[in-house]
Amino acid sequence: MRITWKFFIYLAVTALSALPAALTSSLFGYGPPLLLLSCGVLSLVWLRLVCRRLDFDVQTDTLSCVRGGEAEFQVRIKNNGGLPTAGVRIVFFLSGSEGLDEQVNDLWLTLSPREEREFSFSAACLHIGSCRAGIRRIELTDAFGIFKAVYNEEKSYTVEVLPRVVPLSSLPVTANVQSESRRMSVQSPLTGSDYTGVREYAIGDPIKNIHWKLSAHSDGLMTKQMESYSNTGLSVVLNLEIPIQDGAARLDEFDAVVEAGAAAGNYAAEQGMDYDLLFRRADGETARLVPASFRSLNGIIDEMHIQEPNGKNGVVDILKNSQGTYGQANIVVCSCVLSLELAEMLVKLKQGGRTPIFFLVLPKLCGDRERQERTAQLRRLQYANIACRIISSADELEAL
Repeated sequence: MRITWKFFIYLAVTALSALPAALTSSLFGYGPPLLLLSCGVLSLVWLRLVCRRLDFDVQTDTLSCVRGGEAEFQVRIKNNGGLPTAGVRIVFFLSGSEGLDEQVNDLWLTLSPREEREFSFSAACLHIGSCRAGIRRIELTDAFGIFKAVYNEEKSYTVEVLPRVVPLSSLPVTANVQSESRRMSVQSPLTGSDYTGVREYAIGDPIKNIHWKLSAHSDGLMTKQMESYSNTGLSVVLNLEIPIQDGAARLDEFDAVVEAGAAAGNYAAEQGMDYDLLFRRADGETARLVPASFRSLNGIIDEMHIQEPNGKNGVVDILKNSQGTYGQANIVVCSCVLSLELAEMLVKLKQGGRTPIFFLVLPKLCGDRERQERTAQLRRLQYANIACRIISSADELEAL
């Protein structure tokens, strides 16, 4: 039980009503303050009785929705007692993936004795990730508004907000790769003349492809580069490191990165290409997943979290490890930053026969200095004839 700011006004009025009695020394002068005190006590007892007989519940069928959609909730509240309520305030909330309240709304109502009400409310899901929505608390006030009872028992649900997938009309994948993606590559026998060169070992390369004699005279393992080994699909690599610190702008950039990758992956699926999705988890481990559909990333979105730039070149490490023999021939990288190391890695992939495609998220609110830093290495990609797509938000994917 709590007191409100009106309680102090109530005390002041009660004290002032006692002044005539103190000045006249008359017993009848104490009538008004005693009446006010009695009303306050009865109001408090009444509020406590009403609180004991109040019941409420929240239900929803919306456990996932697309970004920009709404989650619908049904609320039931019932006054099981024989006394009416003076004022009931229901506080609804939606807490985003970063734990901040993105929306807080309230509703005031009154309930007659044994009255039950059912109504619904909706919460707009503005950003990708897992959020919680429901009733944060319920507040009841007495008839005078001087006392307040608060139910802090939160009743909410987790809603998974999925990326909005925009269909791309085209993507500059290698033409022969796209035409061959519908049939499996055939493994040829490993003879001495099957490989066209050697390179450093990468995670995912078969052990039987290691050139042991050359590795013995090198600093590390060397792998035979097989001409007949190829996977003519598309890898989507997401860089979840977001440099900007502003909360809303940070979430917007995260949405743009994820939805750019989802659009590219959906394009590969529609073209019948093999595909996979790679990103760095919060624990630093690399996730390599093959979603059933990029339009339904249920369970995968929970593993994606905004990360702080730490200078360890996490996305570069992912690309290094994707150079294995069974790595996809086309690689789409979606990022908010283009560092020197990332640009050099993309050029290296291009020189190695892969087809990298780079999506750069560059918000319109970026200052001149930040914009220059983010685009400083674009010229390297242009010289290497690497396709680049620059978007300021996820909404601009529709124009590509």
